[in-house]
Amino acid sequence: MGLTQSVERVQRDAAMLSRLADLKQKKRERDIMLSMQVATTRDTLLWLGAFYTFMGSVSLGRNILLRRAGLVTLSVKDLDKLVLPINYVPYTIPMFGFGYTLDVAYFGKLDRIEGESQRIRSGEGHHWFDIPWLPFSDDGHHWFNKPMELPPTLESYYRRAREAEAKFRRENNLKGLDKDWACFPEFEATKEAEYK
Repeated sequence: MGLTQSVERVQRDAAMLSRLADLKQKKRERDIMLSMQVATTRDTLLWLGAFYTFMGSVSLGRNILLRRAGLVTLSVKDLDKLVLPINYVPYTIPMFGFGYTLDVAYFGKLDRIEGESQRIRSGEGHHWFDIPWLPFSDDGHHWFNKPMELPPTLESYYRRAREAEAKFRRENNLKGLDKDWACFPEFEATKEAEYK
């Protein structure tokens, strides 16, 4: 009887630890996917910003030249001449598309996006793509950078797995433990209620 219970307990423990490992891996995959999407969106914003800045600059330069030549006044009838005509856009979009593709192929865009993705996952404040004149972002507030909430039944297994990982890292001279990837809010609330 005792041997059967012991075997069942070992099997249950192994199943729970396996489930925890699966949850950790899924969280890691989700965090990587979401941080890559955020980094890609930031990169796209920069390219679109460059495109619109270029179009605005050309439009402004054209306006200044036309006004100096006396061809444009600030009247309603000349309003269409104040901005770059829309038929110029098809000539400039392929140029930016080509530049974007060149950046992917030869100039390390994918490495920059991966680096930005790692900075996003670290949760520390940084300038986009580590360029000082780009916006500063504190990515620690993103929900995917916070620990995953797990049911209280998994807490003891989680603690045991963390201790085993810490021991393994110490024995193999590996760098420090990852930050806590799970929390148990229901259990903490229950403990607080018990102590009151």
